[in-house]
Amino acid sequence: MFCAFGIMSAGATTVTQEFKTGLGFPEGTTATVPTEATTAKASDTGIEYTLLGTNVNTGGYLMISGKTVAGAYISWSLDFDCVQLALTTTSGGSTNANNTVNIYANDNVIVSNFAVNTQSQTYIVDIPAEYQKAGTVYKVESNTTGYNTQFSSFTYSDEKIEAEEPDAPEGTITVAEALVYIENGYRGEATVKGIISQIDEISTQYGNATYVIKDALTDENGLKVYRGFYLNGEKFTAEDQLAVGGIVTVEGKLTLYGSTPEFDSGNTILSYEAPQGGGDQPGTGDDDPVTPPTPEGNQVTFDFTKDAYGLPNDNDTYTTNGTVIKSGSVNIELNGEEDDAWRMWTDGLRAYNKKFPYFTVTEANGYKVTEVSLTVVSGATFMVEGYENDANITTWVGSAESVTFTYTATSNKAVKTITVKYDDTTAVDTLGNENVNAPVEYFNLQGVRVANPEAGNLYIVRQGNKVSKTLVR
Repeated sequence: MFCAFGIMSAGATTVTQEFKTGLGFPEGTTATVPTEATTAKASDTGIEYTLLGTNVNTGGYLMISGKTVAGAYISWSLDFDCVQLALTTTSGGSTNANNTVNIYANDNVIVSNFAVNTQSQTYIVDIPAEYQKAGTVYKVESNTTGYNTQFSSFTYSDEKIEAEEPDAPEGTITVAEALVYIENGYRGEATVKGIISQIDEISTQYGNATYVIKDALTDENGLKVYRGFYLNGEKFTAEDQLAVGGIVTVEGKLTLYGSTPEFDSGNTILSYEAPQGGGDQPGTGDDDPVTPPTPEGNQVTFDFTKDAYGLPNDNDTYTTNGTVIKSGSVNIELNGEEDDAWRMWTDGLRAYNKKFPYFTVTEANGYKVTEVSLTVVSGATFMVEGYENDANITTWVGSAESVTFTYTATSNKAVKTITVKYDDTTAVDTLGNENVNAPVEYFNLQGVRVANPEAGNLYIVRQGNKVSKTLVR
C-alpha cells in the first residue's frame, strides 16, 4: 500500500535515508552505474550500503537501473530493530506503471513483485517478525529489465506507522480542491468541474483528448486532463467537440505525473457546456452566443510536412545555431545549447533532445506576437518560460516581441506545424474613418464578449466592419 506518514509514538526510532549527491554514494547516470557490487557509507546516517547497478543520479535521487544491470539492487543492515520500511518514489518519469521490486531480508524474499509505480508516493512494507532484529540484511532489487526505478528516500522504523490516506472527495469538486487533494497525496477517483483553458490535442485517430481545466481562465494553476474520452466514455470523432472556454465535468483518477497534476488517461466527460457570450467567465452571461471575430492578414503557418523553408531536406543535414527560416513576415530562429539541434525529417522538423533545442518566433516589422500554436508528433513537448508553469505547451497566447519555445522531451521528436499570429495594429483609433462612429466591442481571445476590458490584457476588438487585436493600456 502507499500512504502519507502518520503518527508514531514519542519513543520510536526512525531514520530517513535521503538519496542526494555528496553523501558518499556512487554518483552518475544510468550509463555509469556500478556493474560489480560496491559498498558506500552514507555520511548523514552512517549506514553502510551495497549497490549493484545502482547509484545516486546527478539529479539527486537513487536510481536502481534494472535496465542497465539485470538484478540491480541496494542492500543494507541496521543497528536497531526494523518493523516497517518506507520507500518514497521520485516525481521523475521513470516511475511508471511497469516499476516493481523484490524485497529481501537475509536473502529471503519477503515481498515479491512489489509495485512502486506512482510518482512522489511513499510505499509501506511491513517486515515479518522473524526479520525485524538489528543486523538483518535488507535488499531492494529491481524486478524489471526494461525500466529504471527511482527513489528519493528510504525510511526505517522500529514501530508501525499509522497510515493516513486522504479520504476520497465527495461529489463534484473544483479544480483548486483537486490540486489540494493531489498535493496531499491522494491518487484516486474524483469528479472535477472546470473551464477549459487550453487544448493540447483532440485525436480523432485514438478518440481521446488532452486539455487543461481551471476554475477561472485567469487562474495561474490548472489541472491537466490527459487522454480522456468524450461524453459517457464515447470516443472523440471531431476536433471541434471541445473549445477553450467550455465548462466541463470530468470523472477519472487524479495523479501526479512528474510535477504536473492531472487526470490519468481513460477519464471521461460527464457534462460539457460550449462557450457562451457575455460576462467575464465563459457561459455565465445571458447574451446570445457570439461567433469570435477573426483579425485579417496577421497569421502565418509553417507546415514542415510540406515545406522545408530553405532547410536541407535530405534527412541528414543538421542546422547550425542561429539558422532563421521565414514565411511571410514571421521569422523562426533555430538554436540549441549545441549545434545540430534540429533537422528536417520525414515527419517534420525534428528536435534532438541531447542538444537542448529551442526556437524563437519574431515578426519582421516589429509587431507583437500574440499567439503561437504547434502540432507535434506524439511525445514532443515544449515549455515557454513563465507560461502556465507547464512543460507541455502546444499553444502560447499573450503579447510579446519574441516568444521562445524550449524542447523538454527526452527523445527525438518532430514538430509538424507552427502557426503564428501577430498584432498588425497599434490601437483602436487606427480602425479607419468609416468605422469611427460605430460602437466598439471587446472579446477575449476565446471569442467571449467582455463588457469591461482591463488594462494590460490583449483583446479582439470589433468596430463596424473592422477587426483587430489590441492590447488595452
